[in-house]
Amino acid sequence: VLLPAGTDSLVYKKMASAASEPERLNALHEIACGRAEIVVAPVSALMQKYPDPKNFSRFAFSLSVGEEYDLNELKKSLVNMGYKAVSLTEGAGQFSSRGDILDIWATGRDYAVRAEFFGDELESLRKVDGETYLSSGEEKSLEVIPATDVFYTKREAEIASEELTRLAKSERTLSVASD
Repeated sequence: VLLPAGTDSLVYKKMASAASEPERLNALHEIACGRAEIVVAPVSALMQKYPDPKNFSRFAFSLSVGEEYDLNELKKSLVNMGYKAVSLTEGAGQFSSRGDILDIWATGRDYAVRAEFFGDELESLRKVDGETYLSSGEEKSLEVIPATDVFYTKREAEIASEELTRLAKSERTLSVASD
């Protein structure tokens, strides 16, 4: 498994290579699952901090034809895993939803997969052509891995929000006092 270096700062996250980020996330997943026998990485990648492998792999899930899933919960899970909701999937880390159809371009995949539901039952998984958006071929399952390596719980998000609010108020107080 090749583990490319990520970016050093969230400020530069958007400038990271669109091609290397999914590859890096896929490598992290393979390592977290214990499937990587050999890891090849530049020194800069070895010097970075990474999420706890248990935390990284607990966000991954598989979809299997014939199983039942709550479509709304699936969409929430995708957002929590760093996926972006879009009108048309055009690249890794995106998903789109129309009625009982969910298109997912999973990290590590070269194409999107269309999940078609009947109620809560997953009826089919089919490859989506990136140019025509027509689906073809059948797949029995789809492994969906995180599209980010930054994870937080709902409580951690609440604590961060409270702290940012507190800091913003103290900044306003400092600004008024200095005027």
